[in-house]
Amino acid sequence: MGINIGRSLTACTEAIEEFARAVKMNPTIILTVLLFAASASAQDSKRSFSDLGCMGVYDKAKFARLDRVCEECYHLFRESDVLTSCRSNCFKNEYFAGCVDALLLRKDQQRLDTMVDLLYGKRR
Repeated sequence: MGINIGRSLTACTEAIEEFARAVKMNPTIILTVLLFAASASAQDSKRSFSDLGCMGVYDKAKFARLDRVCEECYHLFRESDVLTSCRSNCFKNEYFAGCVDALLLRKDQQRLDTMVDLLYGKRR
């Protein structure tokens, strides 16, 4: 009992073409796909929040700001360990503080520390 690859490929191609026609004719499909993608992205961000050990209040904007500090620090030093270490323990570590210094963000230090404390949460 063999598989007819030519026939399977034709069926796959026809399905793709049919989907393309449906998308052209129905903007609702495009909107649905975009909403699904946005929802998945938000879930990934929230999952990253807990994966990093954050146990405080999830604030997307604050989390993104702190994460951007680590991203910029990584781009400055180009060492993969910098990104991981900067994010560890929900940004409450010496690497994050070092990145703030290296990126000349000392004027923002107090505000960034407040964000870290909010995301980090209270520990028992």
